[in-house]
Amino acid sequence: MILAVAAALVLIISVSTSTTANATTNEDFIKKILQLKMIANALTFLDQKLEFLLQPAGPPTEPVPDKIRIELEKIKSEAQSIISRVDEELFQVFFEENFDGVLSGWSLSQCSIFSGQTCLDLQQRTSGVAGTPPPSSPNWGFVGVNDFVAGCNGAIQTKVAKTFTVSTEDDYNVSTTLGATGCDICTVSAQLFTDGALVLDAQGTTLSPFTPRPASQLKQATVHLTAGSHTIEIGMHSNLACNGEFGAYFDDIKVESAGSQASASIAQVQSSSPPSGPHFSLELGQTSANTIRPDSVVMPLQVNWFEGYKAEPVSVYVIGINATGITHSVTSTYSSTNSQMFDIVFDVPAGAQTGEYLFLIYVKEIESEDMVDATVTLNVD
Repeated sequence: MILAVAAALVLIISVSTSTTANATTNEDFIKKILQLKMIANALTFLDQKLEFLLQPAGPPTEPVPDKIRIELEKIKSEAQSIISRVDEELFQVFFEENFDGVLSGWSLSQCSIFSGQTCLDLQQRTSGVAGTPPPSSPNWGFVGVNDFVAGCNGAIQTKVAKTFTVSTEDDYNVSTTLGATGCDICTVSAQLFTDGALVLDAQGTTLSPFTPRPASQLKQATVHLTAGSHTIEIGMHSNLACNGEFGAYFDDIKVESAGSQASASIAQVQSSSPPSGPHFSLELGQTSANTIRPDSVVMPLQVNWFEGYKAEPVSVYVIGINATGITHSVTSTYSSTNSQMFDIVFDVPAGAQTGEYLFLIYVKEIESEDMVDATVTLNVD
């Protein structure tokens, strides 16, 4: 009976794989990913059950249990092989830059400044705004302008660019951690563009009037790209320049399919040993929201560790399903011994299409790599 059920599960996985390979939207990909995860968990449960049954009080008198064990291991191996093939076919990273190796392929694409100012080449720096370390050690990527002119000038902007290629026309996730230097009376912005369109930005602290902002933020957005070559630009913009260094910091820039982020959620079930965790749960302040354009929607997220376990560093991933134009950022707001709180902010521009948008929330405990997921919907009128 156990072998029959397990063999049926592998057949289901084979069908799921075939269907997934022909899927045309990120939503289809995610649905198949979650199906595979459930199937793989079922196989792990069967293995646990078999291990329990094969612990007799005395020496075994029949060789049948060993045969069952061998057959089940074959079935599990086949299931894991199928999941790996799905991972290879669908979960791709098309552009990645963490500024920790040799910088290559980047070139200055814009330098809009005044006399006496200098656009700086792309640099590697070990500390960011207010000395903050980069998420991916040891370096930030830094883009900026030096201003040695007395008095104040108007807006300045500088950008560096690099090209990349995607194989098919589709929606892609763009993400980076970015931050901008503070300024007395101006607003400095770190900006990321794809094909000349502003996709992600973060502003630095302004002292007068005092407007505090995080030293860095992880931001993500969905963009629609045609098959072929495209351009990533990172840059700094300031609405005013009054002497000094004006800069923007970036780390872990990625352009990837939705499955690339979601694949981490099934990584733990590809092991022959069942996971010992996770030891935490998610609590969303709300699972859906209604909004009109333009708007910023804040959804609080609380991560709670079970009794006997302490809070650990986590990464929060937000995956938008066909959410072109809607950007989202994740900011840590509170941390205690047994919980952490985050604000997930969805920025809905005036030009966003009306309708329902689905977002998958994944929280991964960095050390253990245990993951818990949830979904939220955003209804735009």
